[in-house]
Amino acid sequence: MHCELCGKEIQGKPKRVVVEGAQLETCAACAGLGTEIRRPQTLRAPANIVGAHARTRYRDIYRQMEGELDPDFDHIVKYARQKSGLTQEQLAAKIMEKALIIKKIERKELTPDDKLRKKLEKALNVSLLIDIGREKAQKGKPSENLTFGDVAIVKRRH
Repeated sequence: MHCELCGKEIQGKPKRVVVEGAQLETCAACAGLGTEIRRPQTLRAPANIVGAHARTRYRDIYRQMEGELDPDFDHIVKYARQKSGLTQEQLAAKIMEKALIIKKIERKELTPDDKLRKKLEKALNVSLLIDIGREKAQKGKPSENLTFGDVAIVKRRH
């Protein structure tokens, strides 16, 4: 596991600290830059009531992310639609959406959610995502991804 502030490999148990309102898992050296959280902030069910949702599994939302929506998604959709020879109404019918949705996307008044983005990509044979530079971390090798400490200005407490 790597420190979310400095990016170094964490030796031992990571420290959970709050830095400028963000909860981070850090190494011992960076833990002094924030306020350490002593107890996990979880709600526990009474011991005699154990439901199906009593155990919550940790989900890493960054592993679910496929990429970042291209800032020029409106132009990509418009030009791909025109290149395909489709009108806004025909494209809307093809992906089973309203024509107003296509018009708003092309005017950048509406940002498509993942479901709509996938429909558009399939219908127009384009990609609306850009790679966010995320590499799969390999054991034993340090990650070259950005950490919170790379982009934030951390004020030292006195």
